Amino acid sequence: MGELGKDFLLHVCRFKSWNHPWMEAHGIHMYYPVGYTAGHVAVAFDLLYPTLTDEEKDTVRKALLDKAIIPAYRGEVLDNHIPSNISNHLGVSCTGALLAAVVLLGEDPGNPFLEPYLSGILAKFEAHLDAGYLRDGSYAEPFGYYHMDAEMTIKALAALSRNLGINWTTSKGIGDAWQYAVYTSTPTGRDCLDMGDGSGAWGRHAVKPLVWAAGQLRDGVAWDRFLWTRGKEIQYKIVADFYDFIWAPLDLAPVPVSTLAASKWFKARGFACFRSGWENQDLHLLYKAGPHSNHHHLDQGNLLLRYGGETLLDEGGLADYYINGYYHSFYEQAVAHNTVLVDWYPESQGLGDLRNQVKALDRYPSIIECTTGNIIDTLESELSSVYKGRLKQFNRSILFPKPDYIVLYDKILPEKASSVQWLFHARSLDSIQTGTRTCFINRPSASLRMEILHPHTFETRVKKHPDSDKGILMISSEKNW
Repeated sequence: MGELGKDFLLHVCRFKSWNHPWMEAHGIHMYYPVGYTAGHVAVAFDLLYPTLTDEEKDTVRKALLDKAIIPAYRGEVLDNHIPSNISNHLGVSCTGALLAAVVLLGEDPGNPFLEPYLSGILAKFEAHLDAGYLRDGSYAEPFGYYHMDAEMTIKALAALSRNLGINWTTSKGIGDAWQYAVYTSTPTGRDCLDMGDGSGAWGRHAVKPLVWAAGQLRDGVAWDRFLWTRGKEIQYKIVADFYDFIWAPLDLAPVPVSTLAASKWFKARGFACFRSGWENQDLHLLYKAGPHSNHHHLDQGNLLLRYGGETLLDEGGLADYYINGYYHSFYEQAVAHNTVLVDWYPESQGLGDLRNQVKALDRYPSIIECTTGNIIDTLESELSSVYKGRLKQFNRSILFPKPDYIVLYDKILPEKASSVQWLFHARSLDSIQTGTRTCFINRPSASLRMEILHPHTFETRVKKHPDSDKGILMISSEKNW
C-alpha cells in the first residue's frame, strides 16, 4: 500500500497544474478544489516521507509550493479575489495552502519559514475565521456550507496548534459553531430547518467539526452529536475516516443534546430557533431577521415550522443556482419564502447590508428582543430596511406558548396606500385548505390551523409553485389598508 500511495502522490505532483486552465486564463490563481488537492498531498507527504527519495521529496515540495502555496498567496492575499471573508471557499483554499506550508516548514534552507506566503495566508485565514464563525455558536452561511467549510478548516487548526502553537479553536468562534447546525437539525439528519442555499441535510462533511470540538473543548454534547451521526436514527450513514480515529475523545462521556436549552437566539447571525423539545414530534420553528450573508436569500422575516414529524411551513426550496432558470426570479426572492409582499410585488425585498464588512453599512433587519424559556419563547424584529422604501415600519413578533401554539403579530406601516400579502408555503398544493377566517395546511401526520384575526377584510389565493408540486397560500389585505 505504501508503494501504491507513493506512486499516486508523485503522479498528482507531476500534473502541470492543479487549477483549471479556464481559471488561470481569467486571472483566478486559486479556486477551492485546489485546496482539497493540496491538503491531501500535504498529508500524504507527511505520512510517506520516510519512503521517498531525495529526488521524490523535491518533486512534492515543488508541487506544493508552485501549485498550491504561491497560487493561494497570489489569489487570496495579493489579489484578494474573494473580498468577502465569510466565503466557505476561503476555508477550503486557505486550509489546503496552510497544510502545504506547515508540512514544508524547514524543508528549504533558503526560506525555512515559507515567507511571505505563510504569514499572508495566515492573515487571510484568520480574517475568514472572524467573519464566518460567529460568537453566538453559529456560522454566517447556511449549515451545509458550514459543514463544507469547517470540515477543512479544523484540519488547519490542528496543524497550526500542533506545529506553531496557535490555538484558534478556543479563541475564535469556530469551537462552538456546530451549535446552529444541531439546533436546526431533525433526529434523522434530513429535512432540517435551514434557509438560503443550504440542503437541509447532514452528510459526510458534517462530523469532523463535532469530533474536533468534543476532543479539544471536552464538550460532551458535541461528542453525543458525533456519536448520533453513527447511530440508527440518522438516515445518511457516515463512514468514519482517518481524522475521526485520531481525534475521537474515547474517554469523554457523551452528554445528551436534550440537556441543552430547547430554544436559542443566535444574535450575531440574526436567527432564532424555537423548540418545544428535541423529539421528532416536537414543535420546531426557525426565524430570520439579520444581516445578509453569502448564500442567503431575500427572505427577511421568513419562518419555517415543523411539528409532529412534518414540515408544515416550507419555502420555495433548494435549487441549483448555476442552471435552474427559476433561481433568480423565484427561489431567492421574497415570494419564495414565508414573509410579506407589498402590492403583490414578488421582489419586494432588497439586500440588507452584510455584517462585519464595512461599519458604515449597517442597514439590515434585526431581532430587537428575544426571550427563551421552558414555558414560552418570544421575539420582536424590525424588517422595513429591506423593503426598498415601501414601508415606514415592519415589526414582526412571534409569541410561542409551548408546546404547540404560535401567535404571529405584524405591525406594518406602508409609505403610501398599499396592499400587503402574507405568504405561507406548503409541501404540496393540495395540502392547503382555505375558509372564511381559518386556513389549514394538512400533512399526513400533522396539521397547521391558522386563525386570521387581522386584517378584518382580506382575500386568500392559493398558487402553485412554478417549479414543483408545492403550494403557496397568499393572504392579502385591501389596497387602502
